[in-house]
Amino acid sequence: LFRHRNIWLIVSIGITSFLAGHGLSNWLPTILGEKGIQPNDAGYMISILKLFGILGSLLIPRLQYRLHSKKKAISITLFSLGLSITTIALTNGVVLWVAMAVVGLMMRGLLPLLTVTLMDLPEVGPARMGIIGGLYFSIGEIGGFSGPFILGISKELTQSFVPGLIFFAIVSEAAILLTMLL
Repeated sequence: LFRHRNIWLIVSIGITSFLAGHGLSNWLPTILGEKGIQPNDAGYMISILKLFGILGSLLIPRLQYRLHSKKKAISITLFSLGLSITTIALTNGVVLWVAMAVVGLMMRGLLPLLTVTLMDLPEVGPARMGIIGGLYFSIGEIGGFSGPFILGISKELTQSFVPGLIFFAIVSEAAILLTMLL
């Protein structure tokens, strides 16, 4: 099982989603505070992200059936995630609220989409999903640890969250190339 290219491609895409997801989520209160957003409003914005995350985990995996392509669904999700992270880094106001909602949809929707894609691989299937799911989450958490760390180091070195967020956006967009190899 561990020699199959598609498994490792999906695990690699998963690392990028954990990187951006954990990095952004863990630093979001501070990021919003630095944008001048009051703690009460920041709490509402984070709640919007979480609420749309629930919707994303329900809706985004279905995108593959509407598009008749897992590659397209994953690519659109990654592209939208990268674009909305860039928007969070560079904007304020209503556009920021919309970007938070889109990040919630895409970030939380990508996980079940990738999980279903793994399960649908002929070499995995439902019978082997337990071991591959464990591999996916165990290795994916490399990104889960690295995301907050990278964003913190970036902030320390540049005195801004923008470079770190742009890095997350670039990594999300670069993962589209991995998707094309599936």
